[in-house]
Amino acid sequence: MAKRRAVDKRRVKRLARERMDLLFGLAREVFASEPELARRYVSLARRIGSRCNVRLTAGDKLCICRDCNAFLVPGVNCRVRTHARRVVVSCLDCGGVRRVPVTRERRGKLNKALLVNTG
Repeated sequence: MAKRRAVDKRRVKRLARERMDLLFGLAREVFASEPELARRYVSLARRIGSRCNVRLTAGDKLCICRDCNAFLVPGVNCRVRTHARRVVVSCLDCGGVRRVPVTRERRGKLNKALLVNTG
C-alpha cells in the first residue's frame, strides 16, 4: 500500500482563494462582451469555494445572484435601491431579490463592496 501525503490545508485554501479572485477578475473583464462566460466563471469560483471550504468576500457575494449565478453589475443587469435601512439588489435576468441590512457599522464595508463592483 502506498502512503498518502499529508495535505497542507492552508496551502490549499490560499490556492483556492487565488483562483477564486482570478475567476472574479475574469468575470469583471469579460462581462461586457460575453455575459454567459462571466456566469460560468462565477459558478466555477463558487464551486471551488464550496469544495475547499473558502468563503466568498462581501464584495463577491454582492455581485452574484443566488438564484441564477449571474455576475451582477449595477445599472446593467441588476438594480440597487435603498429602502428602510436595507440595500435591495434585484437581478434583472431572473427577478431574484437580495436584501442586505445596513447598520452603522456595516455602512462603510457595504459602500466599499459596491464601489469595487462598479469600478
